[in-house]
Amino acid sequence: MISGVLISTLKAQQASVLQLRNWRTLNLRRTVVSPRIAHLRHRHLRQKSIPVAANIISEFRKANVRCTPSGEKIFKQAYAKAPANTFSCSWELYSPLWTTIRGEDTPDSLCYRNLNVSSARQWRSRQAYDICISFKVYKVWEALYTNSNIFRQLIDDQEKDCRDFSRCCMALQPLWLWLKLVVKEGLVERGDVDQLPEPSMLRDVVIGSGDPPDAVDLGLVNPAMCH
Repeated sequence: MISGVLISTLKAQQASVLQLRNWRTLNLRRTVVSPRIAHLRHRHLRQKSIPVAANIISEFRKANVRCTPSGEKIFKQAYAKAPANTFSCSWELYSPLWTTIRGEDTPDSLCYRNLNVSSARQWRSRQAYDICISFKVYKVWEALYTNSNIFRQLIDDQEKDCRDFSRCCMALQPLWLWLKLVVKEGLVERGDVDQLPEPSMLRDVVIGSGDPPDAVDLGLVNPAMCH
């Protein structure tokens, strides 16, 4: 008859063997899985570590709009210390650029009062200047919406805010003001902007089917004209 001590010893040895097997299996799994986990972690950290300026330049490039040399310099200067979540809020995008441009002499600036940019650009009035800049901004707006996931989310948020909360002109929203700075100060190639498709060709817009309230929400129509 087997004694209780012997039974206890055998059970302890069996448990030790099972534990060793489990340990080896776990280590084997770690050996197999860890390279993939390491790759995913590396890719995640690499994405997070991409500077905001580089992201901006890259997203414009996706929309077939190149940044000028002075534009790249200003973007890098403006967002040198910007946090990774800058793209989560349009004000976080606008404020550093506005602050930087105020203290910089942008060589490609297309200001209303600066008529030395080109002899062919003699603005008849401030209104003509504003209309021209706004149209260029709108072309870039729609090009980014079509080609950039980052900016599509920002644009959706801005347009939704205009419809649901502020009910104000889109041209007063921070993302629009940011793009206006980009275009007006020559941070992107104007030739590329001019070559962009007409905005109506980019989104599902049916010409002639405009809804007056929506037009007001986008700030493209004077509310007085809708009555």
